[in-house]
Amino acid sequence: MKLVTHNQSRPSKLFNTIRILVIDADAGIGPAANLSAEQRAIAGGSDKRSLRRELFGESFFSLCQESAALAGQFHIESLTRSEEAYDSVIAAVEAGRPYSIVFVDMRRHLGWGNFKEIDRLWRVDPQLQVVVCTDTYDHPWGRILGRLERCDNFLIVAEPFAPIAIMQITKTLIGKRQLTAEVKLTRTELEYMMQARNHELSFTRDVLQDANRALEDAKQEAERATGAKGEILVTLSHELQAPVDEVIGQAQRLLKSDLTVEQKRLVESISLAGKSLLNAIKKLLDLHREKPTISRVA
Repeated sequence: MKLVTHNQSRPSKLFNTIRILVIDADAGIGPAANLSAEQRAIAGGSDKRSLRRELFGESFFSLCQESAALAGQFHIESLTRSEEAYDSVIAAVEAGRPYSIVFVDMRRHLGWGNFKEIDRLWRVDPQLQVVVCTDTYDHPWGRILGRLERCDNFLIVAEPFAPIAIMQITKTLIGKRQLTAEVKLTRTELEYMMQARNHELSFTRDVLQDANRALEDAKQEAERATGAKGEILVTLSHELQAPVDEVIGQAQRLLKSDLTVEQKRLVESISLAGKSLLNAIKKLLDLHREKPTISRVA
């Protein structure tokens, strides 16, 4: 079995470019345009009520530069139709470059239909941070929040939009999105590591099972060999023991008769040799009775 190893390293940044979408009800602008923090260029229409212009104006990027906050590239897109925004969020997720924040202009169009569109966006990207921009806090927000699917990713900000507040909101929500993505990545890595560990344990278990099977086979083979050897030893022992007993018995009877000194010495030597041979036969039988043991691998 081949072991699976995990060598993937975590990237230092999950999102190299900060992507922000502005659903601008009053901008009257065209297709999405790119922005960079360094250039601090704001693309859009001339309407004073343009949400994109009010949120991400010259003051916003000046603050970012002065405070060294939100370093890196911004990709800010403005759309005027909710269906276009929905399609854009889908495309961003499928491309692996999701939006961090969506700012929604509800200063003139506050209604439940707009909040239902936000729920649609969350179904595509559950971690999407949504900021509703309104002209006043004097609305039944409690009832609205109670009907939303993900209030933990929802923020309300009312005019006037102070650059410092927008910068802090943007920085905080981007950090939250990054942290959520890192937690998800960490969980994925842990799951992968657990799978790899399970593969290793399965491999080790198979190796131990194979070793135990080999030991069991060796044990059975040893038992068969021991049985065959034992049968031979038992047969030989019985065949030898009777003649030896006879030799020892005859020697003992001869010792009781009238013998010369030399004859007596020879008979005693025969008796002693017979007893030694008989003792050796008994030891062989004792070895046969001791069965070898083979331990299993835990």
